[in-house]
Amino acid sequence: ILVKKRIVTKYNKMKIKNYLNYMIVSIALVVIAACQKTDFSGQASASDVYSGSLAAFFADEIASMTESATMDATNGGTATLSDGTEVNIPAGSFVDANGNSISGDIDISITTISGNVDMAVTNIPSTSNGEMIISGGVVNVSANQGGTNLELSNPITVTIPNSFENNTTPGDQGAINMTANDMEFYQGVEQPDGSINWELNTSVTPVLDANTNTFSFDFSGVGFMNMDKLANDPQNCFPDLDGDPDNGFESPCRIDFSLKCPNGFSPGSMQVWIYYNNLSSLLGVPYNAQNDAFEINGILGGQTVQTVILAEKDGSFYTLDPAYWETGLLTPGPVIPNIPATLMIPVTTEEWKAMLNALP
Repeated sequence: ILVKKRIVTKYNKMKIKNYLNYMIVSIALVVIAACQKTDFSGQASASDVYSGSLAAFFADEIASMTESATMDATNGGTATLSDGTEVNIPAGSFVDANGNSISGDIDISITTISGNVDMAVTNIPSTSNGEMIISGGVVNVSANQGGTNLELSNPITVTIPNSFENNTTPGDQGAINMTANDMEFYQGVEQPDGSINWELNTSVTPVLDANTNTFSFDFSGVGFMNMDKLANDPQNCFPDLDGDPDNGFESPCRIDFSLKCPNGFSPGSMQVWIYYNNLSSLLGVPYNAQNDAFEINGILGGQTVQTVILAEKDGSFYTLDPAYWETGLLTPGPVIPNIPATLMIPVTTEEWKAMLNALP
């Protein structure tokens, strides 16, 4: 049974609903399909295919992060979530698919996803058209009336907490030159396999309020929205190849990652992510059937990451022993860990989430 959180409303006709029949969970309900090797030089899927058990878990997590209310469409109003997210909707802003104005009560659903842990438990990684991005916060806004999804004819104003992280130290090996002020606006576009691809929309400019540490933006659309920035190459990420730092023979700052599927586990019932310790970035690692490995190319090197796994087998969930999660990506070339099945330990989803919350 899903219990939804309460929205504190500023408009006196907004009231809390006790159902979630309009929840958008299609991003987590994917079909099993053939996977291709992902290379960051081209188009990439944001997440791997996975089984019904994993999909249901991700969908439940999205639902648990969702807050909802009823609003009068004619008058509009402001919804404030428990985490401080605000959505201000002007009067008469909603229309149906044919552009007809809507009156009467409408159902508003809002989800905020902040940081690497939230991205992992909902399986919404940070990639845009095959490129790694660093996130400053995700929000999903949806509305319906009588089960019919609605659209917007006017811009709404959205304010979300800033979850951008860059804990690298300028000048150190692997340092990233990026701040929250660099964030841009991305829309989430669902792909045929059910994953989300983040697409840049330069017509929307997010504004960072340093006093409240929040992003605000105006947008005439519903769906998934993200504050992001394409990841730039780290400083001094690898040692100089020949000892001369000025002649161009430095090692590349991008590396490849590959992980063999443990014996006894089905790749279609397993999800692998790369969790960056010092950056708000989480990458889903797709499965390449030809090599029987989860593979991703061209990711940022010079970083310390966690290899995070959630798998399902015989009705139970498994993860990699946390003692083996951390991996230092400090050298170029493919990283190909071969995980023995004995290192995959049974875990409940609550135990797995606690392991994630203990990460840097």
